[in-house]
Amino acid sequence: MLALSVKAHSQVFENIRLEDNLFQVKSQVIDISDSTKLIRVDPPVFPLAKNDEQHLIAYNVKLKSGVIEKVVFTFSDNKLTFIECRGNVLNALTKNRANKSQSYLNYQVFINDLLFVDYNQDAAWFLTQESVHPNLFTWNNPLLENQELSYEPSAKLPKFITMEDDLEILESLFKKESRILQKDTLDGSDHNAQIQLNAFGIEYAGFPRKFEARFGDGKLNTLWILTAKGEEDRIRQKLITEYGHPIFLNEKWEFFSDWTVALRKDTPEVLFLSTSQALNYKNSLSK
Repeated sequence: MLALSVKAHSQVFENIRLEDNLFQVKSQVIDISDSTKLIRVDPPVFPLAKNDEQHLIAYNVKLKSGVIEKVVFTFSDNKLTFIECRGNVLNALTKNRANKSQSYLNYQVFINDLLFVDYNQDAAWFLTQESVHPNLFTWNNPLLENQELSYEPSAKLPKFITMEDDLEILESLFKKESRILQKDTLDGSDHNAQIQLNAFGIEYAGFPRKFEARFGDGKLNTLWILTAKGEEDRIRQKLITEYGHPIFLNEKWEFFSDWTVALRKDTPEVLFLSTSQALNYKNSLSK
């Protein structure tokens, strides 16, 4: 992953700043767009939203550098945490940008602004630092196409994945189920794994997510699913529904199902483990 950072409240879109509230953003957007529409999602599903999620969609947004066809401003608990732009974004957002971009997956990334651009989709995303971790630049907001935010709600492991299955089998399945699949050879710091599959856009617990599947000796033994802090309570309840109450918890972890499933709290993630890896965690944390 690229090393990314951005200053809080930095100006990214005309006079609009990430973490501005809905009133501040709406008052700016109305003046530069043909029309707007506000949609509240209740209960929230966006990972950064804990209690309140709203999307302000603007059409034909007129910037100094050009007109963008559609822009959606996503608010988590009344803070702007995500912007997605579609249509004429290359002319409007990239041509006169001072800093150079770097390539990552299918994107050109302007790191100083946390701006991700997909030239093939003619789409762009402005992120906060918090929204980088769950890789939200790989998400297309369905509301821009007049579709509902409706995803697989279960916290069970997706049916096509079985822990300890072979890399050869799972690589083809991950490729089929994900929007983007990346294969990495690990650096040797983890003696339990040599290969990692990074799969983007697989639905889990109410949202499309990045899966990091690690293989030791060709077998899947560790699976990280990246989440966000705002949805921690929602995911905890989903895990309890599927696996019962945690059998171990501390400030960093909550483990379920004989140590094979965990909610990580310091870095927001869900963890699935093979039996042998679960035993390693149990022995380490139970001391």
